[in-house]
Amino acid sequence: MATSSLTSSSPEIKHQQCNKLFYDQWHYCLRFHLNGLTCLRNARRSSLPEYLDSIQEHWQFRRNFYKYTGGKNLRVTSGSWAATDGDLLPIANFARCLYAHLATTRLVMTGDVGHLYANDITVLEQIAQALDPRGIEFKQAVVTRSRDRLTLRRSQHQYRSYLRDSSISQRDRASVWQYISQQPNIRISRSATKWFEQNLSNSNSCYSRSYFFIDHDDPGIVLMLEMIKHRLIRCTLPIDSINN
Repeated sequence: MATSSLTSSSPEIKHQQCNKLFYDQWHYCLRFHLNGLTCLRNARRSSLPEYLDSIQEHWQFRRNFYKYTGGKNLRVTSGSWAATDGDLLPIANFARCLYAHLATTRLVMTGDVGHLYANDITVLEQIAQALDPRGIEFKQAVVTRSRDRLTLRRSQHQYRSYLRDSSISQRDRASVWQYISQQPNIRISRSATKWFEQNLSNSNSCYSRSYFFIDHDDPGIVLMLEMIKHRLIRCTLPIDSINN
């Protein structure tokens, strides 16, 4: 992963090589940490005052809940909620900066960690000024390979077919395994092999996963699998092999 700066005064930006933009549409990402960030989730957006009032309501509700539970329910609350109302100020400052750009950004929250996506790096730089600079990270999605092909360091096959996240009956799973296990010149991922071979009495065994894959050379294999179990295959990608 390479790093660079847009200008001498711009923050360092990590270039993330990938086959698509962030969420298929965003060029840049700002990663940061902010206590109480989830107060912004589902906040009303009709006006800035209402937006800030809604965030404050969420803050107060969670802070009261923390007091009610004595801080014991850490799955719902965290130590940050034991802070005073003065600690709402960083959230309010961030929300003010963010509000003007709600239509041109996307905020994804995981606890107190946020990922803010945009196509204008200057917007993220402006919003970042309202955050603690410690722990801030800028990323840029750099599309270096096609989404319609798969590049592997070494491969003996022409295609890779991924299974779909879906429920499958034990009978269909057994039929699929019987077919692919008899095919010559085929490679099945370890996780898929384990899934096909594991005890059928396991209730979780009835669900295929999107990371299961099959490498092969014959497109007809995909057609046969679809005949055995409809919508079993999520996608099939040609493989570009880099043999070095």
